[in-house]
Amino acid sequence: MNVTKKQAVVAFTLILLLGAILRFALLGENSFVADEFLDMNSAYGYRQTGEWKAWDFNFGQLAEMNANVARDERAFVYKWQVAALFGFLSPTEAHARTMSVLWGILSIAVVFWSTLVFTRKKEIGLLAAFLTAVSVSAIIYSRRLRMYAMFFPVYLALATTLFAFYEREYRGKMAFLRSLWQKYGLNLAYLP
Repeated sequence: MNVTKKQAVVAFTLILLLGAILRFALLGENSFVADEFLDMNSAYGYRQTGEWKAWDFNFGQLAEMNANVARDERAFVYKWQVAALFGFLSPTEAHARTMSVLWGILSIAVVFWSTLVFTRKKEIGLLAAFLTAVSVSAIIYSRRLRMYAMFFPVYLALATTLFAFYEREYRGKMAFLRSLWQKYGLNLAYLP
């Protein structure tokens, strides 16, 4: 069965919507698990002071005894995004986890794109995106305040791009890029 471009766009949109609903549903109903609260404390502390130090929500100030200094600076790229959310959202479990949900939704799109790059078949890309959208483990990762929600789509996009850069034949219309492909076997269309 061949899926038209319009059908693929509609199906992909519905898959993203399903993935978003499954990830956002009752997001704030569960308390933090493991060390999510440490990431919340350091992200909010950064938002309040500009320093990677834990925030003490009981006293409304930086924690006096900061035994987690090394921990507070880990995953700062991800926690910076969470801290940015706190600029316009209150520091709740649901709001803190929103960044992971957004990365989880992006993961669905990246899985679709990566599958499309490897197979050139929209149907397989849609199936892979659907399976990612409803995957229990993907949903769990997307509903936790953890940097792993960001790591997966970034890694998959980088790995797919590097593979295509070295292995994918250039099929565009630019003569310069075609000549580089023929001479060196590098698809510079994937360089950016």
